[in-house]
Amino acid sequence: MRRLALGLAAALACAAPALADPAPTILHLDQTAERTAPRDELTVELRAEATGADPGRVQAEVNRRMAAALAEVKAVAAVKPASGNYQTYQITPTGPDGKPQPAQWHAMQDLMLTSRDFAAALDLTGRLQAGGLAVGGMRFDIARETLQAAQRTLTDEALNALTERTSQIAATLRLKVARIENLRVGNVSRPGGGPRPMMMARAAGGAAPPPAAEAGDTTISLTVSADIALTPN
Repeated sequence: MRRLALGLAAALACAAPALADPAPTILHLDQTAERTAPRDELTVELRAEATGADPGRVQAEVNRRMAAALAEVKAVAAVKPASGNYQTYQITPTGPDGKPQPAQWHAMQDLMLTSRDFAAALDLTGRLQAGGLAVGGMRFDIARETLQAAQRTLTDEALNALTERTSQIAATLRLKVARIENLRVGNVSRPGGGPRPMMMARAAGGAAPPPAAEAGDTTISLTVSADIALTPN
C-alpha cells in the first residue's frame, strides 16, 4: 500500500507541469486620443538694437529704448513681459566697394511678451515697433492651463478606448483579459517650435498699424500604452 501511495504521488508530481495554466498571450497596445483646440496664447519676441562707434552710447541707447518699452508694457495688464538676452559685440561693416569700414559696436536686448488677449498684445506690439523695437518672432500656442485641463479629458478618453479595444481583441481570439502587465500614460503633446522668424526691420517712427495675425487651431494628443496578459476562457 505504501509503495502504491508513493507511486501515485510521483505520477502526480510528473503530471503537474502539464496541468498548470498555459503561458498567457501578451498583447501590446498603443492608444492615442486627440482633439482640435484653438490656440489661446500669443508670444511676441521683440528686440531693441543700436549700432555706433562708441560702445557706451550704443548700450545707453538700447537701455533707453528697453526702459521705455517696459514702461509701456507694464501699463497693459493683459500682457506679461520677460526680458531676454543682452549682447554687445564689435562688427566690421563692408562698404559698397567691398572694402572694410571702421569698426562699429552693436548692442541688442530681447523682450518677450505673452498674452491671451490678442488684440491688446498686437496693438501694444505695433506701438513698440513705432518706438524703435523690431519684431523677431511671433507664435500662437495653447496656454498651460488649457493643456492641463485637456490632459485630464484625453487621459480618460485614451484609457477607455484602450479598455474597449482590449476587450474586442480578446473576444475575437476567444481569450479573456487576465491582468495588465505594464501601463504607460503619456503627457499631452502639441506641435512644438519657437517663434516664427520675421523680418527684423525697425519702424521709421510715427504711428504704426499693429501686426495682423490669425491664431487658428492645432491638434493636441495623448498616448497610453499597455502590455496585457490574455488567457484561455
